[in-house]
Amino acid sequence: MHSRGRLCHIFVAVLVAVTAAVYWPVGGYGFINFGRPPYVTENWHVQGGLTWNGFIWAMTTMSECNWHPLTWLSHMADCQLFGPGPGRPDGAAAAAVLLVITALVIRARLRPDWPLAMGNAAWVMATASDERLRDGPEAVRLAERACRLTGGTDANLLATLAVAYAEAGRFPEAVEAARRALDLARPRRKNELVELLPKWLQLFRSGPAYHEPPLPEPAGSPRTRP
Repeated sequence: MHSRGRLCHIFVAVLVAVTAAVYWPVGGYGFINFGRPPYVTENWHVQGGLTWNGFIWAMTTMSECNWHPLTWLSHMADCQLFGPGPGRPDGAAAAAVLLVITALVIRARLRPDWPLAMGNAAWVMATASDERLRDGPEAVRLAERACRLTGGTDANLLATLAVAYAEAGRFPEAVEAARRALDLARPRRKNELVELLPKWLQLFRSGPAYHEPPLPEPAGSPRTRP
C-alpha cells in the first residue's frame, strides 16, 4: 500500500513538472482578440475579482449563452491574484493544480472499498430500465459489500441491497433488507425512503423486482411521431 502511495506521488510530481514546463511560456503571451472581451477585458464582473456580487452573478448568469460558473470564478480569481492583463503565470499554475486534483480524485474513486461507488453501481445493475444493463448477482455482491463496510447502518445502501436481492429473485431477503432500511430511515427523517420503502415491500412480497421507469422518447423521434 505504501509503495502504491509513493508511486502515485511520483506520478503526480512528474505530471506537475511536465505541465509546468509546457505551460510556463504562456506567461509571456498577450491576449488574442477571440472571446476575451466578453470574458475578461470588457467584463466588469470578472475584472472586479472575487466578490460576493460576482459570485452571485457567476452562479446565475447565462452570459455568452452558457451556464459555466467555474469558468467565470476562475477568471475572477485570475484578476484577483494577477490583475486583468495578459502575461499572468496562472496558466501553468492552474493546469498543474487541476492535474493534482484530478489525480487525487481518480485515486479516491478507484478505491475498491468505496461504499458509495459500489452502492451506485449496484443500484444501476438492479433497477436499470434497460434489461441489458441489469445483473442481479453482481448487484447483490456490490450492495452486500457496501453494507458490510458501513456496518449495515446506511439506510440508502440497505434500500439498494433490497432492490438488488429482488432483481436476483431473492425476495424474502429483499423484504428483510427493505424493513431494516425503513427502520433506519424513519428516525433519521429520510422522507423519500420512508415514502418509497413501504411500496417496495408490497412489491417484493408479491414477486416482481423494482425497475426504474424508461426515459421518455425525445419529441420528434420515430416512436413519438403520430
